[in-house]
Amino acid sequence: NGCSSDTGNIRFGAAGVGGMYYTFANSFTGILSKENENYSYEVKNTAGSTANIRLLSNHYIDLAIAQADLIQDAYEGTGAFDGNICKDYSAIAGLYTEACQIVVRADSSIHSLNDLQGKTISIGEEDSGTERNANQILKASGLSSELVHTVNLDYAQAASQLQSGDIDTLFCT
Repeated sequence: NGCSSDTGNIRFGAAGVGGMYYTFANSFTGILSKENENYSYEVKNTAGSTANIRLLSNHYIDLAIAQADLIQDAYEGTGAFDGNICKDYSAIAGLYTEACQIVVRADSSIHSLNDLQGKTISIGEEDSGTERNANQILKASGLSSELVHTVNLDYAQAASQLQSGDIDTLFCT
């Protein structure tokens, strides 16, 4: 189903502006549009992996990028997809291994996960792979919602608010 668009327009689910998925999707579709004039490509700004899988399964987009762990959750109806199995898609390529990074200002007093207690943290956009990874890391570290304040920001918003001091750290997958 991934590229079976009848209109010749292929909608590509990326993620938020400023993230690697969005950059990759624009570069990839730019190359494709030069190589095949029978199709046009439209990069869709989405919340990221979880949203992309749902949008792809419901045929709102034709192609998407998503984290492998979330693809497995969707296929099995576990994790972020608890009870909601999504199988109407195919994987065509593994692009790269992703790491979840925790970013702080150079002058920050945060040097470990324990230092996040009492801090304001951007955990990524709602319905993104970054949000899932951040919540997994916080939970594994014992940092419940009572111990940290989390906000859902895209990468551009999070970088701006980190720079201005409105948040203390951001997660980035």
